Amino acid sequence: MFEVTTIGSATFDIFLKNFSCRTLKESSFTTKKGLCLSLGSKISVGDISWSSGGGAINTAISFAKLGLKTSAIFSFGKDIFSQKIKEDLTKVKVDFSLAYLKENFEPPISVILSLPSGERTILHAKRRPNLSISFLKKLKTKWLYLAPLAGEGTSLNDRYLLEKIIQRTKEKKFFLASNPSLKDLEIYQKKKKLLNFFDVLILNQEEASYLTKIPFNKEKEIFRKLDNLVEGIIVMTKGKRGVVVSNGYYLFSASIFPNKKIVDRTGAGDSFAAAFIAGLIKIGAKNSQELKRKIIENPSLLKEPIRLASANATSVVESIGAHRGALTYEKFKKNKRWQNLKIKIKKISH
Repeated sequence: MFEVTTIGSATFDIFLKNFSCRTLKESSFTTKKGLCLSLGSKISVGDISWSSGGGAINTAISFAKLGLKTSAIFSFGKDIFSQKIKEDLTKVKVDFSLAYLKENFEPPISVILSLPSGERTILHAKRRPNLSISFLKKLKTKWLYLAPLAGEGTSLNDRYLLEKIIQRTKEKKFFLASNPSLKDLEIYQKKKKLLNFFDVLILNQEEASYLTKIPFNKEKEIFRKLDNLVEGIIVMTKGKRGVVVSNGYYLFSASIFPNKKIVDRTGAGDSFAAAFIAGLIKIGAKNSQELKRKIIENPSLLKEPIRLASANATSVVESIGAHRGALTYEKFKKNKRWQNLKIKIKKISH
């Protein structure tokens, strides 16, 4: 029996640093900023590194380093990139016996252009996760974590996969958690009843606004709607402004740990999600009802999961790669840096 299983994508990430470029303001870009390279030039790169990545892999490695018996489900091939992914999982004792070996399959490759500020642009060759629900027949786990699953266009297969996994989760009495992508949220918008199956749903502020169709600065209204849609715990991350968490009875708001130096933001969301869920697992509830009851009776139980999540995300962005800086539970408990985080608890009036 695994304590937690992740399912989603596995990627191979190549990081490029220390190259000549400029940033500029450009209103036509989503972020209103652009990265400018000299056209037609051969540009020297001072630092190149690579590692495995993807939602299923990043979270599995964080779970394992935090001391949980972990498995990961993803698609892989016989190529050198898939071999590297398996090596990274083996190092931290993540089981991948239920992963899907696909003939002529290569994992998606990302090239991450990292700037000294820690900001980055990702060039990503997308491929659908190419998964099925057959793993449910063999899987024995207490928690199932859904990394983003929906591909471009949210195909019928994506919808079928998500719906079947979610429905079967309750049949098999797993805890269910996810940090969905916008493509996943498109599916949930059309079938909102699926949201009620989640024990933990983690969104950033923009995603929460998108799902509820409420302006992102109206937090109270967003949480009122999310609490009606989701039976479990809602987490809304706000970047530098911290995080807000609701269990339907109490609202928890927390700041962030100050960064020593941001090296690379890749994997910050995955590391936060995995550590938050790991903190919940360590509470020791046998089922959703018991977890809910324990936190209602003692809301301070949520403080450590929030603190652990913030610490893990902070540690990851201080290293290159999506999981190299992931904390062990021993480092989290023993390092004084991670012991104090301002967390406020307020009873919900709505």
